[in-house]
Amino acid sequence: MKPVLPGTRQEWSHVPPTSDTASAIGNAGVDVVSTPATIGYLEMTCHYLIAPHFETGEASVGTAVDIKHRAAAFPGTAVDCEAELLSAEGRRYRFRVTARQAGKLIMDGFHERAVVRLDAFLNAKPSTGAAPPRPQQPELIFWFDLHSPWAFLAARRIDAIAERHKAAVIWRPFQLPRLIERINGRRPLEENEAFVNWFQQDLQDWAGIEDVAIRYHPQYPLPNSRALRTCLYGGDQGRPNALALALFKAYWQNEEDISDLGVIERVAAAAGFDGAAAAAAATDRQYKARLEANTDAAIERGLFGTPTVECGEKLFFGFDRLQLLERHLSRL
Repeated sequence: MKPVLPGTRQEWSHVPPTSDTASAIGNAGVDVVSTPATIGYLEMTCHYLIAPHFETGEASVGTAVDIKHRAAAFPGTAVDCEAELLSAEGRRYRFRVTARQAGKLIMDGFHERAVVRLDAFLNAKPSTGAAPPRPQQPELIFWFDLHSPWAFLAARRIDAIAERHKAAVIWRPFQLPRLIERINGRRPLEENEAFVNWFQQDLQDWAGIEDVAIRYHPQYPLPNSRALRTCLYGGDQGRPNALALALFKAYWQNEEDISDLGVIERVAAAAGFDGAAAAAAATDRQYKARLEANTDAAIERGLFGTPTVECGEKLFFGFDRLQLLERHLSRL
């Protein structure tokens, strides 16, 4: 799959036939375009947006819809659909979608699609008497924020865990302070003094086990949205772990100001990236929108902190739960 920039838009118009009405699929007398048909129009619009970027043998399939039906649409009049790519994480693509008829809003919401290899996808279908299909490669989504020293510790181990279990990793940054504010989540450093003292001792004990120094920045917490957008840029270059780890180290070991564009440029360049391009990404509106979309997705998924590793339907929260993740992967 060739890269597609978030913010890319696609429009598609379709004239609904009478076979797409609710009455045609059994809802007698309801001669309006059915909800499934309209969703299908929006799915195709999203597919058309990314299809020109497929490599040979690739296709896209829908994986999630979060769409509201606002008004009725009628057969014989064009439904105008629009899709905007919000984020591209690994093989997953998330879109904002709208459908209008004669200017009236019919449907809007969000849609997700996955890019698949057709040969592997179609060979996964059940067949009588045939050998069982090979299990799919596990996919781990590593949700992180640079604010968390625990996420730093987990970031140093997640790729090795994935390699041991032949899993793929998607590094997905999000804004922890915004998530905590919106869900009224826990703020460990604002707990009672005894807990805070234990919490900081526990961090240093684990850091000792991992043989890594961790130091809070004198002005902790620093604004880190710029650095998180830069992590998205690193993912677009095919090396999300390299840039994220470099920024983690700058913040948690070298006490550097990762909100400073000059620091971001220097750290990115030292990690083998185009420093100027990384610094530009830090203030780019498309990367801003993608980071906000990731935070929205984290809340929808039920996250309440970082690090969190998503594996299928399960969430593993906390650095000390990586052992449980490995146990789960060994059973797959």
